[in-house]
Amino acid sequence: VACYYNRYDAVATLLAHGAHVEATDKGLKSSLMLAAGDGDLRILELLAGAGAPLDVQDANGDTALHHACRRGRTKCAKELIDRDANTGIMNLVGRTPRFEAEAAGKTQCAVDVSVAARMQQLRQ
Repeated sequence: VACYYNRYDAVATLLAHGAHVEATDKGLKSSLMLAAGDGDLRILELLAGAGAPLDVQDANGDTALHHACRRGRTKCAKELIDRDANTGIMNLVGRTPRFEAEAAGKTQCAVDVSVAARMQQLRQ
């Protein structure tokens, strides 16, 4: 709920008191997915720093990176990639995060994610 309402202080307090960063809702959406989709970079960094799994998939096969890309949240997408989120995971309809950005008309996000993914490959 704290992530849904973009409440950074509440998320920080919950994590400090042992909240599970891997918890999901009924659709298997994680707090990290909510933060990525909402474009809340501060909460995303907080959750990822606390060990939230980057590549877990929801009931639709989407990862946090899919959620960020679909909504054009380039800063969150780049942060996930910088933390080594897998850019090649396909959801249940066969779309990668970059393709989700393209399909949603988020062209700049798709380009930025492509560049960041290529840089990730070169680092490995």
